[in-house]
Amino acid sequence: MRYAADSKFIQAIYSFVTGPTRALFYALVIGAVAIGLYLPIRDFYVAYRTNDILTRQVAVRDSYNSALQDEVDGYLSQEGIEQSARKLGMVLPGETRIEVTGQDDADADKASGVGSGNVMTSGEVSDAEQAVAQETPWYLSVLDTLFFFDGVEGQTTSSTGESAGE
Repeated sequence: MRYAADSKFIQAIYSFVTGPTRALFYALVIGAVAIGLYLPIRDFYVAYRTNDILTRQVAVRDSYNSALQDEVDGYLSQEGIEQSARKLGMVLPGETRIEVTGQDDADADKASGVGSGNVMTSGEVSDAEQAVAQETPWYLSVLDTLFFFDGVEGQTTSSTGESAGE
């Protein structure tokens, strides 16, 4: 403490840092570092969780879109066109229409391979996307509380029926 005798302010700081209040000084430094690190870590965590939830929701939507595309591809094949026409009661020239009773429409769809009915509706997909946001392991729930993560509120999925290229 060579120059401390020159200023009472410097003596007070030196006394605070090295004297009996040393523990309080260390607590204040640790608190300032913790607060300084908390906000960037919180932002990182919120970005991570939002990305995770939205990635899983996109996966649900992509599986829905691929199932719809498979169904459309089935209808666009020659066999799919013939099956759809037969459901409407049409037959090819030279064929005779025979109606089978006692068979469910779902069984007939499964047998034909077209319109199998395993494609979810748009409402079911929206419900599945909301369920993805709700299913959280316990440790992420604790971190959500610690970092005040409230989910992907306000981020709704809407479908206009148009592709992105249009």
